[in-house]
Amino acid sequence: MVSADVECLNYHGKGASTKNANISIWLMLTIWRCVRLSPLFSRPTITLPPTHVRMRRLSAFPTASPNVATILATPPRHGGHLITVEGSIRTIRNQKQRSFVELGDGSTAYSLQAVLDPQLAEGHVHLGTGTSVAITGTWQAAPPHKEQPYELKAKAVNIIGTTDAEKYPIQKKYHSAEYLRTIPHLRLRTPVNALLARLRSECDYHLASYFRDRHFVRVQPPIITSSDCEGAGEIFTVSAKPSSSRGEDEIEAAARAKDEMFKDPKFLTVSSQLHLEAFIHEHQKVWTLSPTFRAEKSDTPRHVAEFWMLEAEIRTESLRDVMNLVEDMIRDLVGKLQEAGFMEEILYANRGAKSADAEGTQFPQLLRKRWQGLMQSPWPRITYEDAIKRLEDAVESGKATFVYEPSWITGLQLEHEKFISTTFGQGSPVFVTDYPRETKPFYMLPSSLEDGVEPTQNKTVACFDLLLPELCEVVGGSMREHRLQQLLKSMHSHGLNFSAASGVGQTIMNSDVSPSSEKGNLDWYADLRRYGSVPHGGFGLGFDRLLAYLSGISNIKDVSLQGAKCQGGMGTMLATNPPTEEKRLLLLGISDQHEGWPTRVLGTEDSCKPPLSGKVATLRQFVLQNWKLGSHRASVTLLVSKMAKLMEKVWVQTVPRLCMECEKE
Repeated sequence: MVSADVECLNYHGKGASTKNANISIWLMLTIWRCVRLSPLFSRPTITLPPTHVRMRRLSAFPTASPNVATILATPPRHGGHLITVEGSIRTIRNQKQRSFVELGDGSTAYSLQAVLDPQLAEGHVHLGTGTSVAITGTWQAAPPHKEQPYELKAKAVNIIGTTDAEKYPIQKKYHSAEYLRTIPHLRLRTPVNALLARLRSECDYHLASYFRDRHFVRVQPPIITSSDCEGAGEIFTVSAKPSSSRGEDEIEAAARAKDEMFKDPKFLTVSSQLHLEAFIHEHQKVWTLSPTFRAEKSDTPRHVAEFWMLEAEIRTESLRDVMNLVEDMIRDLVGKLQEAGFMEEILYANRGAKSADAEGTQFPQLLRKRWQGLMQSPWPRITYEDAIKRLEDAVESGKATFVYEPSWITGLQLEHEKFISTTFGQGSPVFVTDYPRETKPFYMLPSSLEDGVEPTQNKTVACFDLLLPELCEVVGGSMREHRLQQLLKSMHSHGLNFSAASGVGQTIMNSDVSPSSEKGNLDWYADLRRYGSVPHGGFGLGFDRLLAYLSGISNIKDVSLQGAKCQGGMGTMLATNPPTEEKRLLLLGISDQHEGWPTRVLGTEDSCKPPLSGKVATLRQFVLQNWKLGSHRASVTLLVSKMAKLMEKVWVQTVPRLCMECEKE
């Protein structure tokens, strides 16, 4: 603008003297500056909102060589291009003109083939299965009629880690799952187990994304706890053990410190449900994926001492909402895994399997059927009562035979669940709802009719089990008892927190029960009902069982890092402290003064009839023996609670059948 003004003045002052022209220019510029800087003539200032500047952070993490999965997905440039790949040798085939090396790094089940000239292969005598190498060469198109469209023409081989190929436990041949369980630290290097590790990671990622998109809050509940959620006594006890390498004085001091470390007995958690419920008052939806420990002696394909469980709690008044959440979550997960190509990778990794896990040539069809069944919608739902009727009808009509006779009292065994999931589910998962109250934990809300009145017979609780074909129960959920008075009664009837439930015979309102009247390790749980409780429900999903089902693995030990039997694995050092005889009787509600009869059912010593006293003592001994053998507490508790309602002839004949070791977890 200044230059334009000067030019204009120069034209205007044409013919005048240079001195006058300069004065005119100076005067005009001075006036223009004064006008521009004056607040009377200045333009109003516009205040803009603050701008959010995205700062770019330079990563300090070094960029490594591309992995095998990335290289296999990248077509070579015209004529090929130079790359370097790092991995371990899965197999090596030496021929006269060249050697073929199959490389893997866990990023994919597929191998990358590197072609080595004889001179290059002979120059590295340590090349063999298990050797870690870095190979540099030309990534180029493979000759026609090859399994892989591309291959690596090696130019240089750098051995990173050597191994004795003859002593290496993992050879080119097929290894059974039983053998691999004996080397859990090395079986991770096999293509199948490397794939399972990525599958676990991918499931964790997609589940976290699923809950985050739906505004769930992820929490980290404690692993060491004083609560036994299931009430079964099948728990690991935590204690401080002094090192044997110390002196005697140090050991004694450590023993005293151990006693002072925990005021109450502490255990490894069997479930995070109770702690998740503490978050419901402030957060409407919470979830966690954390390790869980069960001191069960059951050595079955469905049980391990340490496993991971996904648990969630939501505010709701309907059990249907909880089941809908489970169904939608699993279906969404399977869809994401299918899009990522995991099913095809699983089929490829198991193409050479010869064990019962793959079931020969039927494995691809069986696995595809599983994934298709999970994607079907909606999943059928059936009540426990209807399921029992179907089982009884099948037995009467001769369509099925069972080792355990189905009945309302004995519950659903593994063979019953398989029959229901196969016949009623037709290949898709099945929800079984409303189980008998006696077989379930104390915290479950009773089922009710549409008018809100509880049934007088066949009392059930608002719960469900999700049965998957072939594997069976993988998810369990329920509505939680949110009413203080009813919760205290349930705790009393299950032999828990007796002092807390001492007043259950009276009409108790939330404000009438003071915190001081509650003792024991569940007083905090009762406080959740006393102070602003809300209706809520939740579920627990066996994460390892789901992984086994998706991958076609028949034994949960093969998807767990733990490896071998329940006390084995990769350094599992957990000491099981089984409950004493008095503790077992207390959990069952049996008192010595009543000759072993369930006092919570009969209530008084006069109720014990003399003709039955001898058989009661026999029953007491039988119950304790079955507990020591590892029978599920639900079966024993069910037996005790039903004893008072059965005649002498009936229950004497029923005892051996009801106290059988339960197949179901």
